[in-house]
Amino acid sequence: GRINLSLKQNIYETTPVLLVGEGYSDYVTISNIHGNRIQSVNDLDDDNDADDIDEDEEGQIEAILTNQINFGECHLGETSEIFFALTNHSTEEPIRFQFPVDEDNIPITFTPNVGHLHPGCTKDIVAKLNPAEPLKLSKHVLECSVTKISLDDSPDQIADWDSRLQTIRWVEVDLVKPQGSSSEELKSPKAKSSKESRKGKSREREKTGGSSSSVEKPRPEKRRLLETTPEPSYLATGDTRYIPLLVSTHADVSKYRCGVEHIHFKDTMLFQTRFYEFDLRNDGSTSLVYEWDIVSRDGERVHFDSPRSSLRAGTPRSGTDALTPLYREPDTETFTVEPQGGVIKPGEKRHKIRVNFSPLQLSDWSANLVCRIGNLDPSLAPLEIVLSGKSGLPYAHFELPDSDYIHGNRRNPDLRGPGGAPPGAPLNPNTKCLEFASVGLGK
Repeated sequence: GRINLSLKQNIYETTPVLLVGEGYSDYVTISNIHGNRIQSVNDLDDDNDADDIDEDEEGQIEAILTNQINFGECHLGETSEIFFALTNHSTEEPIRFQFPVDEDNIPITFTPNVGHLHPGCTKDIVAKLNPAEPLKLSKHVLECSVTKISLDDSPDQIADWDSRLQTIRWVEVDLVKPQGSSSEELKSPKAKSSKESRKGKSREREKTGGSSSSVEKPRPEKRRLLETTPEPSYLATGDTRYIPLLVSTHADVSKYRCGVEHIHFKDTMLFQTRFYEFDLRNDGSTSLVYEWDIVSRDGERVHFDSPRSSLRAGTPRSGTDALTPLYREPDTETFTVEPQGGVIKPGEKRHKIRVNFSPLQLSDWSANLVCRIGNLDPSLAPLEIVLSGKSGLPYAHFELPDSDYIHGNRRNPDLRGPGGAPPGAPLNPNTKCLEFASVGLGK
């Protein structure tokens, strides 16, 4: 097939896209994979995902295969799941399937890992990955064995079996008594107390001359056991074939680099803002997910409702320290950070972080700027930056509302701009306008 991508009002800009595909028929297929981290070419954000899309010398791109399982980036010690379906397209013969267990020391488990699949039926499979150590796989092949079988009875007379089916069985404690232990150790405290009470009653009968033959025998304690239902007997009617699963993942810890430990702002007048910028770098091989938070020096978290994150936290070592007048709402926090959080991919390397100091009251200010990083390398200390600053009192402060004279298009476009700029030239977006209104003459 072929698709032409054309641009409107440009007949010379047409891009043809050639579609090439090949169909096949099989009696067992894997489909409906849910949870793949990469679903299409448009989801590729950097060069690390390029392994999932193959391109030949002619520029043809290989589409994502139906048997490709991509867990994406995973945190150590956390479980990631991907769901898919296994379908038997045969109309007469059931099949027996079995997924590998601990193959090549890869921490992937399949549930169910073995089972029977009747003709025309589909079974949902769950693949779970729980890496304890750094792991990187790129289309690693795990094979699922499939064999055609015949059962003792017709498929409609036998339940669909797999390794998830369990049977409840009650056993007496004495029957499963471990070697070298007495039955007294296996009985529950309730049974022991009841036995002691019966002994006390028998002693009372002996004292009063009663017969011991009337004492009832204690009931045996029972324990509930869950056992996997045995696999029904079957006979293989064909050779075993293997369906490949292409598994990709990248599991590793997150590593950061930041050269700032303390940010101390110069004395700042009320209702003015100083800011300091620094770099947060990603030194790991996986994405670094971070989120900033403000904690007061006594450990209490500072809450904020504004869309800009409010954090408390340095002496400048590198970066920018500038002073800009800024009108702020009364509920604005003293320290703020931009952005509040984000994701630094390995190819991106760094994010520019900006911390603002905007005092609204006369005081000495201090707080901690804490960065929460998921899956942080245990060898690295949590990132925490100390913020401090002092506010000063101006001789006079005029708090005026913002004017819409410029952004409301009330300014005459024929007027010249500042510094002799020609009419119609764009103004600096930070330009502030002060309006005066006449109230008339008083008597």
